[in-house]
Amino acid sequence: MKDDGMILTYTSAAPVRGALVEAGFHVGKGPSFRGKKGTIASSAVENIDKQLSSLDERMIALTDTGVPFRDPKLKGNGNEINKKHEKEREYIRNRYKFASTVRAPVYLCRDLEDSRLK
Repeated sequence: MKDDGMILTYTSAAPVRGALVEAGFHVGKGPSFRGKKGTIASSAVENIDKQLSSLDERMIALTDTGVPFRDPKLKGNGNEINKKHEKEREYIRNRYKFASTVRAPVYLCRDLEDSRLK
C-alpha cells in the first residue's frame, strides 16, 4: 500500500478495527453504506477525517471484543479460526486487567514518553 493509501470497509466491527490498529494503521469513521457504519484506515493520519468515538475506542482497546480473528497461514476453516479467537479472548480476559486510564494509551499509542504507561 502506498504511504497515503486508504482501506475503506462497510464494517465497524471491533475485531476488524482492532486488527487494523494492530497492523499499525490510524483508524477512523468511514462513510456509511446502507445504514451501516463504515471504517477508514490509513498509515497517513491526515487521511482520517472523523475520529472514532470514545466508546468505539474503548471497545477496541479495553475489551476483548477488539481481538482480531487470526489465520496467519490462511489454512484454517471457520470453526478452527473461531475456536482460536475464543481462546485468545479468554486468555486476555483472564490475564490482563488494567485500569482503563492506563490500558487505552498503551494499546493505541506505540511511542509513549510516560514511563508509567510503558
